[in-house]
Amino acid sequence: RAALAVTGVVRVRSSEPLAAIERSTAAGKLAINAGVPVSDGALSLVFPHAVTGAGYSSALTLANTGSLPVTLTVAFGASTGALRLDPNGSARLSIADFLGLPVDTIRAGAVRVTAQAPVFGGLTPALLGVLDIENSTGLVTMGSRPAATEFVFPHVAHGNGLFTGLAFAAGD
Repeated sequence: RAALAVTGVVRVRSSEPLAAIERSTAAGKLAINAGVPVSDGALSLVFPHAVTGAGYSSALTLANTGSLPVTLTVAFGASTGALRLDPNGSARLSIADFLGLPVDTIRAGAVRVTAQAPVFGGLTPALLGVLDIENSTGLVTMGSRPAATEFVFPHVAHGNGLFTGLAFAAGD
């Protein structure tokens, strides 16, 4: 077992398979997440739920693990913006700041990130990302998942002050 404090996106290579987690902490908050395998790289990412405004913030962390630069389109509701990521580059951006959204109005919806294919091809699925949703009392990090037609939610908490909500977004 090894533990290491880091300040940005980190790529780990090993000669043997590893199980990995990421622990994020802030005053009174804790999130534990699985590492994202590089083999999960995609040309588009969908995060079914993000929240901005009224005390909530959503931040997107993206990594281009490929050997070519990519131009990305980030969409949240009707708002879109473009971003360039260099090979093996990463970016962390506040959804509200990046898209110029007011922070006094709460907005919720899916975030979609799409890599634009170069004119002469050659783009391989190399985009990875996570989305952090935070308010004054909590922090949640979620990875993008591929679209599917069947799901199982093995843990649903309901009652005793707990509530489970589900969010779905079409994969395109």
